Amino acid sequence: MPLTPRDERRTFFSSDGDAASGVVVASQSIACAQDIRHESTDSLLRGLIEQIKSTDAKISAFIDSQQRTNEEISVKLSLLDRLNDTVSQNSQRIIKLEQENANLVREVRDLRSARSTQATQSGSELIVSGLPSTLSATPSEIAKNVFATLDVPNLSCHIVNTRLVKREPSSTVPTVSSPSSSVIISLASSVVRDAVLSSKRSKGAIRQSDVCGGSSHRNVYVNELLPKSTFNLMQQVKRIAKDKSYKYVWVRDGQIHVRRTDGEPVININSDTDLAKLV
Repeated sequence: MPLTPRDERRTFFSSDGDAASGVVVASQSIACAQDIRHESTDSLLRGLIEQIKSTDAKISAFIDSQQRTNEEISVKLSLLDRLNDTVSQNSQRIIKLEQENANLVREVRDLRSARSTQATQSGSELIVSGLPSTLSATPSEIAKNVFATLDVPNLSCHIVNTRLVKREPSSTVPTVSSPSSSVIISLASSVVRDAVLSSKRSKGAIRQSDVCGGSSHRNVYVNELLPKSTFNLMQQVKRIAKDKSYKYVWVRDGQIHVRRTDGEPVININSDTDLAKLV
């Protein structure tokens, strides 16, 4: 059936409507695609921003941690510097102490040597005390007179040296009320010393007139020469022994001996602590 002009117009309009509709749909698709792309881009940007923020936070945390580490290292380096200073000072102190110790060792050795020498010398020395302050004879003559008085003149050849010691009155020692003098006799050995002392014990008291001439009957004492420490200890022992009625106090080879009466045990006194033995 042939188309009328009206039908042709309707068909034309129908085709135009479809085309317009297609254009709209295409536009919508394009817009939708653009929206999708925008959303995807935004999402990517947001994700990238979050990553950047996270990375920035990590970098900040790392920087803070590194700063703390640097501070700790700085503190430790400072401590190391102080430790090095301390080690250096201690090293110097150790060197100084070693030197002082070496000096002390030498001093102790010298003191021991001197003490040994002194002990050897004093171990073979006698002291003759109770002599007048003014002597008409020399110390050597006094020594020989003492040996002759003790009936051991033959031992005079063993006299090595003699020396005079003056003693002035002392306000702290009541027994020393007038000036006096003593003669120290150095002998060749302790054997000679003991022989002289043994003769003195047998002989008993000797007088100034026997040794120095003149007419004085004052006693002259012959004893073993003691180191000062032993002599002072001996004086203490004598005082205590007198108070506690001990009869005998004597010294032999630098050793102080005490005995209450004949037949009783001998008490040895070596130091102040031994004084407690005297009861």
